[in-house]
Amino acid sequence: MGVQIATRFLLFGLAVVSALFSANSTPRLVHRVEPAYPAALSHQKIPGTAIVSLEVSPIGLAEKVKLVRTDHDAFGKPALDAVSQWRFEPGRIDGQAVRVAATVVVDFRP
Repeated sequence: MGVQIATRFLLFGLAVVSALFSANSTPRLVHRVEPAYPAALSHQKIPGTAIVSLEVSPIGLAEKVKLVRTDHDAFGKPALDAVSQWRFEPGRIDGQAVRVAATVVVDFRP
């Protein structure tokens, strides 16, 4: 089981490309908790993904964590439990920490 992080960060609804806006930055993951592979699927060895939306708070907490979609219902809870514990260096605009919406893909491999 592994976690593939594919994130898309949005600031005020606009995608930010930090290379173009050097004064702005997107959140950076600094503490990741790996999700547990669901025990109910351990004998089947099914790979899959869960897509999770969240907001990174100005102090770097994962908030409003919600399941968007998953390949199998059993992947939802472990993905939400893990992502809820993640910590970030917050996104910034003009040096000020801001709330940032993000989408995370959690990849489950048995």
